[in-house]
Amino acid sequence: MAAFGAGPAIAHEGVLFPRCVGPYLVLMAGLIALGGVFEGSGEAPALLRVTALGTVVQLALAYALTGLGLHGVCLAPAFAAAVQCALVRLLFRRAPVQEETGVSSVRAG
Repeated sequence: MAAFGAGPAIAHEGVLFPRCVGPYLVLMAGLIALGGVFEGSGEAPALLRVTALGTVVQLALAYALTGLGLHGVCLAPAFAAAVQCALVRLLFRRAPVQEETGVSSVRAG
């Protein structure tokens, strides 16, 4: 940001967002991966509720943490993603274990 003419104070604030978005992206990648598992198993409605709740949590946290300034608003997505991960973990633990059928999944050619 400083290379584009921003002052030191602006450049300092601009560094904050990449620092906060890193943990958010890691958590979101895990949610996307587990989302594929849940969609494949027919549990997409439960995942939709977790996603909607995560959005509400993120907006509420962003509003509640405005007192911390830009730091609070930037931390809200990471905290919301952590809540979503915890909920998805609960869903994953409650999912029934599939039994083996004894039938080979290899196709005969």
